[in-house]
Amino acid sequence: MINASFIGSLHSTPLLAAITFAMPVLPLLMAVGGVFGVGGGTYISRLLGTEDTVANRDHVGD
Repeated sequence: MINASFIGSLHSTPLLAAITFAMPVLPLLMAVGGVFGVGGGTYISRLLGTEDTVANRDHVGD
């Protein structure tokens, strides 16, 4: 929000249009990253909780 007000003070329509377009895209990208981060964390936790050491070494490492 502060970026839009700063760029708006420059009186440049293309710059303001670019920041207005990018503002909703950034949270979507962050949400996708969060989904993969949380999903990967749970997957690794479930693997480490099992007694299958071969699968643990294949997916997680030593």
